[in-house]
Amino acid sequence: MVRTATHHLCRQWIGPTSAATAVFAVIGGVGLVAAQLLRAPALPDGAGLRDVLLGAAPVLGEWVLPLGGLAGLVALLVRWRAEGEWLTLRAAGLGGRHLVPPVLACGLAIGGLTLALGHEGAPWGRATLFDVLVHQVSPRAGRATSVGGLTVLPGLSSGEDLHDLFLIYDGGEASLHAHAAIGRIAPDQGLQLEHGQALGEGFGLAFETLELPPPQATSRPPPSAWPGSQLAASDDPYHQAIGHKRSTWPVAAVLLMLLALPASLSGRAWTVGGAVVGWWVVVRTCDGLAPSLGGLGSALLPLALLGVATAWTWRRWGDR
Repeated sequence: MVRTATHHLCRQWIGPTSAATAVFAVIGGVGLVAAQLLRAPALPDGAGLRDVLLGAAPVLGEWVLPLGGLAGLVALLVRWRAEGEWLTLRAAGLGGRHLVPPVLACGLAIGGLTLALGHEGAPWGRATLFDVLVHQVSPRAGRATSVGGLTVLPGLSSGEDLHDLFLIYDGGEASLHAHAAIGRIAPDQGLQLEHGQALGEGFGLAFETLELPPPQATSRPPPSAWPGSQLAASDDPYHQAIGHKRSTWPVAAVLLMLLALPASLSGRAWTVGGAVVGWWVVVRTCDGLAPSLGGLGSALLPLALLGVATAWTWRRWGDR
């Protein structure tokens, strides 16, 4: 009977989990990509947009997979309670503890994928997004675009050519303002200008052609895009906490699934959403306290509190 219940739960969990994951992926994907594009100095071209979508996939997966699994489990257990399947299991002498092994097995599988995404996939995705949207930008007509020390404002763009181009170039020791009838930005060959004028400190010139070194982006990827070794080597506790949270989030996802068992089957499924929000609030609060708690402490404290809440919920559950 226990084995039958285990197989029944795992088999029926797949459908609502897939549906919830798809909904979260669409909503989260649209929001993430839109937010990234709105912050970019210019819209990427077709190849750049493809790279944006590829980079966003593992970033989304790190959160969508465990949250989809949690939502699918809650939906299934609520249905079991409403349709009488949970009552049937209770009548057969099975308590909530008999459902722990399948939930734990599926939760650990989802947690393992989340762990891999958190340590490898998501940092790569964030670094890809940063590179495409900050370093590999395509200037648009009528909009100022900055790449490192170069700011360009084209009046018209046609393919690789920028027409009626105004620019400010900060080359470190040498800076200049220029206007050119035609300009091209080639990452390997630099900036190529035709038919214009340039003004610098103490000089001015008219040119038929002018080549400038390629602009170097000066901004750095956010810490969330750094590899684990770089985060661990940082002296900043907040950076260290980011590295530790890549391991604590998958564990927290499994604890939330275990908490969902008593909460959903006792008719208080709404408390699972409250637990997710509460955990997130505690995580953000501990991020601010990282200088006092240390990187490891600020990452482990929310996990410890969630573990206590899960144990307390199980202790109070009469059908365990």
